[in-house]
Amino acid sequence: HCYAKQMSKRWGFDLWGPTSDDRRTFGGKYWSQPLSWDKAAASVQERHRVFTSSMADVFEQHPTVKRERDKLWPLIKATPNLDWLLLTKRPENISAYLPPDWGNGYSNVWLGTTVENRRFTWRLSELAEVPAVLHFVSVEPLLGPLDLSPWLTSHGDQGCHQSGESESEDSAGHSFSAADPRYPEHRRRAVDWVILGGESGPRARPMDINWAETVIRQCTEAQVPVFLKQLGGHPKKRGGPEAMVNNKLWRQLPQL
Repeated sequence: HCYAKQMSKRWGFDLWGPTSDDRRTFGGKYWSQPLSWDKAAASVQERHRVFTSSMADVFEQHPTVKRERDKLWPLIKATPNLDWLLLTKRPENISAYLPPDWGNGYSNVWLGTTVENRRFTWRLSELAEVPAVLHFVSVEPLLGPLDLSPWLTSHGDQGCHQSGESESEDSAGHSFSAADPRYPEHRRRAVDWVILGGESGPRARPMDINWAETVIRQCTEAQVPVFLKQLGGHPKKRGGPEAMVNNKLWRQLPQL
């Protein structure tokens, strides 16, 4: 049901599955765009987020991906006003593919993995082994009941604390921060942010609202921010103002 696979086919590319070893890449003009985004963010003294490789996996073991990944790290370092979100279904590969100067993590890289149901919670343990300023999980699509609490639990005397609230629930939500999050040895939990959502598309599998309520309750109890994108479905994704659980929009963001 992968959206990237379906979009690739729609555009006439055969890039998926065991029968294809091709990968599509882009040229210098495309790669230069984040430099202008960085300047724009600096001009308004804001940090902007970049969701990286939405049609690929940065940590795939593939020669073409390796070549492109080697270009990514210098670009990230050249854009200090952008926070790069690197999401993978292959967290076991991350350590082997990081740049030599990674250390405790680049200050503007958030590492994340996808967990659709309980079969894939092992990915969170793999992710937690890699130092980063922030770890996140994409629970999208949520395809079954899920217990994230072992990875949301504080690992010390002090946990994350709520540092402030937005003026309205449907804007930025709440802000949370961790004790010294830029130094992984002081980390208090394995996951710092949860993104949640149902599946969309013509073959969308339904998300039981009780599954979403459970994940949100776990996050709330652990004071981990949670962002609910959509309830899922087809043709109506039920996102935006309709993405409510317990009569509330959940649009919480991490704050470093």
